[in-house]
Amino acid sequence: MTAIPPDLLQRLPASLEDCAMGVGLFDPEDHLRWANAFFLEALATTVAPDTTWESMMRRCHRDRVGVLIDTPDIEAWLTRVRATYRKSPLRSFESDYVDGRWLRVCETLGDDGWMLITTTDITSLKTNETALQRARDEAVLLAKNDIEKAMLQQAELHQLKSDFVTMTSHEFRTPLANILSSTELLKHYGDRLPDAKKAELTNTIEVGVARMTELLSQLLRMEDPDAPL
Repeated sequence: MTAIPPDLLQRLPASLEDCAMGVGLFDPEDHLRWANAFFLEALATTVAPDTTWESMMRRCHRDRVGVLIDTPDIEAWLTRVRATYRKSPLRSFESDYVDGRWLRVCETLGDDGWMLITTTDITSLKTNETALQRARDEAVLLAKNDIEKAMLQQAELHQLKSDFVTMTSHEFRTPLANILSSTELLKHYGDRLPDAKKAELTNTIEVGVARMTELLSQLLRMEDPDAPL
């Protein structure tokens, strides 16, 4: 590892103190040995001989400050967290805080047991992520509603077509019967019927044909969803 020149080493604490991220250094016994203002403010703590990671978590839970620990049983929570805390050289996760902020936490554990924890404010990213998620959910809901509405309209249209076909089949019978009977009369007795009667039968046929043509037109319009009924 390249040695840090003395002048830069002297400058490092001041630079870390002013940076826009939290920095905390813990010794092998898990005591907080150094931290910048961002780190201390976020966790509402101080650097003291008795300040450990566990004591900070207990204070956050007891006083409702810092990390949001939403549990009635802090001991059970600590037991769960210890299963992964200090168990790997590098660990990164997101944590929400009581004041509404979200921080990305990165834990770097050295071979000698010293651990560096850095925290970065990602509240704006989480806000955008939440907004995008909400927009996606709304879009999915709208699409679902549109599909359900289209399916309902399709079912209603299908029923309307079915009812219309049933009605039309009945309405076809009357003009068709009139046409057939008038045609039979003209066919067999046309030479003996007076002109007035033949004109009446011819008119009956024309009216029947017109009615059937109209019924067929309505049926065809039913097949075209864009055509007015």
